[in-house]
Order: sequence, then structure tokens, then C-alpha cells
Amino acid sequence: MAQASRWYEEHALLTEAIETALSAQEFERAALLIERLNEQTYFTEHHTMCRWLEQIPKSLLRSRPALCFLFAQARIFSEDRPGSVWRIEPAEDLLQMAEEGWRAPGRSVSGGVLMPFVATFTIVHGFIAPAVAYARQALQLLHQRQNTLARHTSACANDQQSGFEWHCGCLFALSMEAMQSGAFDTAHHFLLEAYHLSLNIEDRVFTRVTERMLGDVCLELANCIKPASYYSRRSPSPPGPGERRGSLSRTMRIRADPPLLRMERA
Repeated sequence: MAQASRWYEEHALLTEAIETALSAQEFERAALLIERLNEQTYFTEHHTMCRWLEQIPKSLLRSRPALCFLFAQARIFSEDRPGSVWRIEPAEDLLQMAEEGWRAPGRSVSGGVLMPFVATFTIVHGFIAPAVAYARQALQLLHQRQNTLARHTSACANDQQSGFEWHCGCLFALSMEAMQSGAFDTAHHFLLEAYHLSLNIEDRVFTRVTERMLGDVCLELANCIKPASYYSRRSPSPPGPGERRGSLSRTMRIRADPPLLRMERA
């Protein structure tokens, strides 16, 4: 089985290589292959990812915070819940393990994504006040993380993509707070920043949601920017070739209709 896993890897068949490595109980190798798969693509088969990572010994998981974070997302998004309202509680232990691992020396490139993830997860489920608190902390971490990524050319594309995604989520939270208080000029500022960031994400879900939110804010501002310019952009923003399913992006799609992000508990 171990030899078969290496053959699959040499022929770029990573899912098969992972399966055979796990069957051979080569857990270190399986962990490396799962990390490589995650670097190359966003793997949306969350039930499969859970099954794989459940076989990895906890001691090995603890030494790999990126896998803990990946496992947490898979556990959250593999839950079958009405209306796709997911709970973070089933993954709290894994998120804690990821945080502890990223706090260790030498983990600065991958770290700084946990708090932004929680902020984004919270705002898309309509909890504005806690999302804003998370977002303010998260934005400080994201700026540090982006500076670190800029100095590491070896940082994988998924690291950079997830950073943009969670950054957008944090800005959504701040814009929603501003909208609630009637500060639509401030909301416009945050949304415009989110819009430009979203253009760096292969998945265009955040772009389309931001366009609609900008349109609503501009209607409130009346003399800001013609709102039709944002609504009209929604048509030419087709799904990207790598648009993801069963993730927070899918949640954003579900909640993209007015009032865009639900303010009441789902």
C-alpha cells in the first residue's frame, strides 16, 4: 500500500495517494499529502476530508495547525442543517488546537487567519455585535499576516486567497455596524475596500454580495455614486472557474438577498 501511495503521488493522483497512505497507516505521509492537496485546490468534499483527518493521530494533528483548521472547516461544513445554518461548536476543539499551534514560533505565515474566520462565520449568520468585536481584533492580525506573506514568496495561493476572503468578511461586519447606526458614508468606505479586495478572490461570491450591498448603501446616500452602477455589475460577474460549494462562500450566496446579511438569529 505504501508503494501504491507513492505511485499515485508521482502521477498527481493525490486523493488516491492519501487513501492508500492512510490504509498503510503512514499517517505522517498522509498528513503531508492532505496539506499538499489543500495548497493545490480547495477540496470541497468535506465528508471525505473529515474521514481522512479523523484517522490522523491527535498528536500529529497538534503539530500541524493548518490541518486542524482544515479539519475544523470540514467538520462545520459537513453538517447537514436546514437552511445551511452551520454551528461552530462542533469544531471548537480543533480551532483551539489550530490557534495553539499557530502561536508557536515559526508559524507566522499561516497564523492570523483564525480570528478573521470566526468574524466572517459570525457575520454571515447575522450576529453583528460579536462579529464586530472579532473583526476589530482580526483586522490587526490580518495586516500582520499580509505583511508576513509579502515577505514569503513560498506562501501558497490558498493562504493568500483565504486571507482576502476573511478580510472581506471582517469589513462586512464593520459595514453592517455602520449601516445599523446610520453611518452610511462609513459603511460605503468599508464596502468599497471589501469590493477591491474581493477582486483578488477566484470565487466571485464576495464580489457579488459587496456589489449589492454597495448599491443599497448608495441608495441611502442618494448623492454618493449611482447605485445602478453596482447593481449592473452583478450580471458581468460570473462564477469563477474555481467557485466553491459548501463553504462560507456558499453561505454568502444563500444570504445575498436583502437584507443581505440577516440581522436576526437564523
